[in-house]
Amino acid sequence: GQAGLRLSAPTELPRRTVCCMSSEATGTVQREQWASWAQEELGGAEFGDARLGSRLVEIARAFLDAPEGSIPRATGSWAASKAAYRFFSNRKVDPQTIYDRHRLSVIERSRSESVLLAVSDTTYLDYTSHLQAQDLGPLGDLAHEGLVVQPTMVVTPERLPLGLIHQKVWARDRDDFGKSRKKGAKKRKIEQKESIKWIESLDAATQFQESLGSTDVKVISVFDREGDVFEVLSKATRSQSGNGLLLRASWNRRVEHAQGYLWSFMEAQPLAGTLEIIVPRRPCDKERTATLSIRKSNDPAAKKSQSEGSDTCRDLLRVRIGREPAGMHGCDQLDAAYDRSGPFL
Repeated sequence: GQAGLRLSAPTELPRRTVCCMSSEATGTVQREQWASWAQEELGGAEFGDARLGSRLVEIARAFLDAPEGSIPRATGSWAASKAAYRFFSNRKVDPQTIYDRHRLSVIERSRSESVLLAVSDTTYLDYTSHLQAQDLGPLGDLAHEGLVVQPTMVVTPERLPLGLIHQKVWARDRDDFGKSRKKGAKKRKIEQKESIKWIESLDAATQFQESLGSTDVKVISVFDREGDVFEVLSKATRSQSGNGLLLRASWNRRVEHAQGYLWSFMEAQPLAGTLEIIVPRRPCDKERTATLSIRKSNDPAAKKSQSEGSDTCRDLLRVRIGREPAGMHGCDQLDAAYDRSGPFL
């Protein structure tokens, strides 16, 4: 039988189409499937010129057929390559127009879901070796240059990606590089910091929740430790949109409880249960089974400082690996969920 692979679009590809790429017949079928998917996903993008919309679909189909290839290799001919370069340099081609068209497809795919995770993280495009490239900025240090990208991707709890709902791309200012480590940096407003990217991702999830037009679908933003910013937590707790936030806590914040601080407060909570997981092997360690101890709590109020107000975290979950082999350090993770409509952990 030809069992179907579930994709994040109405079109499905037969399993043999993916596995047997050496067959010429299969390659033809695959290209037809990619063409159909590209049309469903991006067809009708409003550039003000129908020819540009058609070219976008054709370029998307070519890139799907050879995602690891260069533009000439993916497009297959000099004429097609030249047309692709002309498309990218055309002033009428606004990246936001492509995002907006893709976002409509994401909305349609998402309507049948009950819970969606809006996962955001930071990545870097390193163009240090591209000596002719312009308008780049420093990355991890001044010796490496490129672009910073903050995508927000919607996925289902079953890990099926449905698409992007937001993506910010920027070049850091070389003159501002390293200011976050200087004295007085903490007093700068969030709008003056790179951390605003987490607020923007949270706003994108809120707008996406509203675009779905249904209270039957819940959108939950998911951030790693870098997203543990007080302004992010404050905004999440004050939101009236019905969406939520799940992040991995990074700071041992002050809390309005006898323990005084978050880590101590969670350690004082009763054990809610345990869970065994497989820890994958690493270069110096064998694969092993670890036991997670889980503690949870509701409603500790996290304070930014003595002089500023507090915001309430609806749910906290602490996960810790116990009984580590000699020489290994345990994994201690605290996840904080901020949600006005009720607990979801």
